[in-house]
Amino acid sequence: MLQFLPLIGLLLVAFGFQANCRPDPFVHDRWPPWRHLEDPWKYDPARDKVIPGESTERHVMNLHPGGPNAIKTFPCPIQIQLDGGQVRIDKVVQFSDLNISDTSGQGKIGYYGTDYLTFTIFLYDGIVRHYDVYHTVRSSPDADWSAGEYSSTGYPADQKFWQRIRAISNGYLEQRRDLGQACDWSWVKYWLTGSGL
Repeated sequence: MLQFLPLIGLLLVAFGFQANCRPDPFVHDRWPPWRHLEDPWKYDPARDKVIPGESTERHVMNLHPGGPNAIKTFPCPIQIQLDGGQVRIDKVVQFSDLNISDTSGQGKIGYYGTDYLTFTIFLYDGIVRHYDVYHTVRSSPDADWSAGEYSSTGYPADQKFWQRIRAISNGYLEQRRDLGQACDWSWVKYWLTGSGL
């Protein structure tokens, strides 16, 4: 038994070294999402077409030369509600097109939003599973927002859309805060060994 002690010690050191050197699963994430204001991405439904079940993560990442505005990685996948069913996702990619106009009058000078579009793409295992286009417009600072021509969610968005957004945000923050608490142990083990990266 004593002859195995050096081997056991070596294995423990190797495991500790691997745990300390494992890649950060969030290293490529981008947050918060408002990044391209100086290099705006403009939505084009013909160019920015993604096909659920076919389009790849590589295709999605190249929709804009500067990359997406936001990337959220889930080391342990989460389930989201889509069209009456559950879909597993492990990455959310978002492009934003935010337009403003000058406003002045009654002693005030500033800006107001006129056209906001977010293109949110849900992926699992490198393949697009679903996407949402949330597009809202208004003509003046006092006007109500309404659905834009590209919106796939309508305006105001339905309750399921906002439940999906909340589930994604909460799940992401939980995993960033404490991966061990947020995930089933099998997924934590998968991440710790580096086999899923």
